Amino acid sequence: RGVGRTASEDVVDEDDDDKDGTTAAVISSNSKASSIFQTGTQHCPNSTHLYHGWAIHEQYTLHNTPKARSLLQTALDLDPNNGYVCHAYGLLEHTMGEVSKAKSLWQQGLVYQPSAALVCSLGEMYVASGDFHSARELYSTYLHKLPNGRERTEVYLAAASLEERVYNDVEKASELLRRACSEGGSSGREEGGGGKGKNANLMDGRAYVALARLGTSGGLVNDRVVKKRLKEICMRQSNYHEDSKKGGTDNSGGKKKKTKKKIIFPVNDGRLFNAWAKMESKSGNLSEARKILGRGMELYPKDYTL
Repeated sequence: RGVGRTASEDVVDEDDDDKDGTTAAVISSNSKASSIFQTGTQHCPNSTHLYHGWAIHEQYTLHNTPKARSLLQTALDLDPNNGYVCHAYGLLEHTMGEVSKAKSLWQQGLVYQPSAALVCSLGEMYVASGDFHSARELYSTYLHKLPNGRERTEVYLAAASLEERVYNDVEKASELLRRACSEGGSSGREEGGGGKGKNANLMDGRAYVALARLGTSGGLVNDRVVKKRLKEICMRQSNYHEDSKKGGTDNSGGKKKKTKKKIIFPVNDGRLFNAWAKMESKSGNLSEARKILGRGMELYPKDYTL
């Protein structure tokens, strides 16, 4: 998406040959992509995925909104039940200020193919318009209809934010976040990650950060359990960085070890270390908190919040 250029951004100094060549290459590449999409739709005129992908390219890379809208409409005509198309089309309309049309598209997608993206986008719209009750009902309804733990985790996080920030119900927000934490393990099992074992996909990290923050303000969370889980994730994050530095060779013959399945961490910065350190500080363990923050700074030197 960052490759896209507007007309004004394509203007470069005539004396700067390198920039001119790079810009020309980018324009050529983007035009070639559009041409490939067009050829694909000529050979596969009923492919919703091709029209959807082409629309995303036109919208975010070429900033050609009218073309993107036309392509999304074609994709929707081919498959009115496609939740991904409904979501992308709704985002485009919402960006253009067509709030009612975006709402209609997201609601249409939820009927046939509910997803966390659709639920959260529609929920954010409700919250922005002050319709908090509808947002609350939406989250509650679709938490039980989403296909896997990762999807449900996203909605739990949105629902918890609503309870805390709008309704000032810290206890209910904490309960929702605890459920999100438990979903983190189920998403690993459902997607082949091995559950809460060593191969778990740690997508529940944001929920633990939020729980740690609520625990320091409301005392309504089991701090010991939250701190233990934060420590586990941070230690595994540290070990992953150490393994990456070793380059995957052994000491016997320099042969590469068998590549392990990459662990996907919930955040790529020091938020988890920050949350862990704050909990230690709250307990009076200032020396331990200092060590944790120092380790976080070693791993993420550009995260100045640490």
